[in-house]
Amino acid sequence: MNCKQGDLAIFVRGRDGSKSPNIGKIFTCIRLATKEEIEATFISDGRIVWITDTPIKWALGGNMCMVTDEAIRPLRGDLSNDEVDTETPIIKETEKC
Repeated sequence: MNCKQGDLAIFVRGRDGSKSPNIGKIFTCIRLATKEEIEATFISDGRIVWITDTPIKWALGGNMCMVTDEAIRPLRGDLSNDEVDTETPIIKETEKC
């Protein structure tokens, strides 16, 4: 699981790696969605789904305050050794603003 309850998160990738209008959107992961909420979204493949504080545009149409865990990354700065942050550019000491 990428995020934890209460995490500030950023949307980093669309379904199957596609482009998405949500990329870069920042929101809070409120709680995990219930089985009933997940089934109502037509997600039936066991993916982890978060309830968010901000509506997310869905590829099937409409906006919902839900997002799959695989599409987001936390903004807490504590990646474990087995997680690799490939989204954030590395800034060298001489490139500071």
